Formats: sequence, C-alpha cells, structure tokens
Amino acid sequence: MKKLVSIIIVNYNSFDLLDTCLNSINTHLDANQYEVILVDNNSEGDISQITGKYENIQLIKNNKNIGFAAANNRAIELVDTKYTLLINNDIFFTENSLKKIIEIVDKKEEEVIVGVRLLNPDGSIQESAYQFPSLWNTFTESFFLSYKFRKNKVFSKSYLSFSETTLIQSTDSVKGAFMLCSTHLLKRIGGFDERFFFYSEDIDLCKRFSEKGGKVYFFPSTSVIHYETANVKKDFWFYFKNLSMGKNQYYQKQYKSGIFLVLILIHSGILLRIPIYLLVGLIKMRSDWIKKSMIYLRLLIVYPQNQFCE
Repeated sequence: MKKLVSIIIVNYNSFDLLDTCLNSINTHLDANQYEVILVDNNSEGDISQITGKYENIQLIKNNKNIGFAAANNRAIELVDTKYTLLINNDIFFTENSLKKIIEIVDKKEEEVIVGVRLLNPDGSIQESAYQFPSLWNTFTESFFLSYKFRKNKVFSKSYLSFSETTLIQSTDSVKGAFMLCSTHLLKRIGGFDERFFFYSEDIDLCKRFSEKGGKVYFFPSTSVIHYETANVKKDFWFYFKNLSMGKNQYYQKQYKSGIFLVLILIHSGILLRIPIYLLVGLIKMRSDWIKKSMIYLRLLIVYPQNQFCE
C-alpha cells in the first residue's frame, strides 16, 4: 500500500530526543499513512540502537555534518508521496496531527506548506508562524518590541503564533520544526537552499514556495511539543551563532541593496543585549544570562561570507 506522507527527520547527536520523537510517531500516527526517512549527519555513536526499535525507517547516513538544509534535501530526493512532512528530531506528537491537517488540505486542492502550533514541554506557546523578515520587524525585534507586544500585528512578526484563533490562517512562513509540504512543488523549487547551513532556510523555503504559486498556512487547532530548549542548552554558542548567521544570510540574499541598514539594526540589538543580560544575570545570580551576554559580545564579530552575490 502506497503511503501518503514521507516524514523526514534530520538527526545530529541527539539520540534521546530522536527516540522520543520516533516513539510519539509510532504511538499517535496511523502507520498506513506514513513512511519515515531519517538522515543522520555523522552523529557520534551507533544510531541503529535507536532505529532498530522501529519498523519501516529508511536511514541515510552522511559521512560528515552537511547541515540541516542539505541533509533534508538528500531525503527529499527519495520522496514519491503526495506530502512531505519535515520535522525536527525534538518534536513530540500528542495526537494524530497529521490526520487533522490532511483532512483540511486535501479539500483545498492547492500546493501547500502547513505548520501547526508549537508548544514548549510546559504547554506554553512557541513562535510557530512568521511574517517575512523586513526592516520594520528587524527593528522591533532588535529593540524588544516584538517580545513586549507578541499578540500585536504591528510590532510582532510572529503575532499569529500567540493568537487565540483555532482557524487555519494564511501566513508568510512557518517554523521549520514542523512543515507539511506538497511534495510536487517542494521538489520543483529544489527543496531547501543549501547555502543555508542551519536556521532561516525554512523562511527562505516558504518565500520561494509562495513565489511559485504555493500557499503557506498556520493550522493552530492541533499542536505538537517542541523541545527546542533541550538542544539550545547543549550548546548556547552553537545556537546563537547559527541563528544570527542564518538571519544575516537571509538578508544577504533578499536585501542586497539595503544590507548595510539591516546590519545596523541587527548590531544595535546585539549591543543592547550585552549590558542588559549581564546586569540581569548579576542581579539575579543567573549564570545563563551572563553566558548570553558573553555570547552576544562574541556575535559582534561573527558574520557569514556572502554566498548570494550572483
């Protein structure tokens, strides 16, 4: 029986999270609907100890860490199902979200990317859907306005994430931790742009998908747990460095003529955070805040080579 969805997961040195993810898929989703393609980016250890617990997993083992975008593309090349579900290895299903989404999108007869509401392990809401980056929302993010007014459409690029609506909503982009994509158009645009190593490749994918006639939706009536902080805590520097570099790369690609103004806004936000996080860390005796301050200090001199000059 041909499957309807190919679930693609990229893993790198996160066996416990991967095991939790696969177990939730096995528990909550209908096995007749999906297949799993797992891409391992040269993790340390024997991944077969995890994959051996589950049936029908196609494993791709890379001989080095080629990055999130490129690893996903290796799997996308093999997909021949109607839909491709791209998820992080730190996603945990609590219900059959896949069934709920497909019941909706099958009626639309559109090429789609769909994201769901992402929740922290304690049930609080994460950013799940975004407006495309712009000079304005870079300003509001740099100066904390987007955090202060999260539900405000003017100040927050991710306001939809925190709205109380349960209706499917059109949006610019959804977070790459969970993206259900129409395989036909996903393949036609060539999957992810592999010049992105880690972060912002999801926003770029949504933008190129939309430019080719696809629709991007946020579906808040179902949710998954996203253990994002578990990976962040493993290596603060890896997370913040790649997040910053991904944003800069996106602007290098999309805002060639206005990149200087963007960099002023980004670095203004970095400079602002250095003393604020240091002061809060000292007052509250929080080493993690002090560590963040030092990381933002390091970010002042980190800037990716521009690969988008052509």
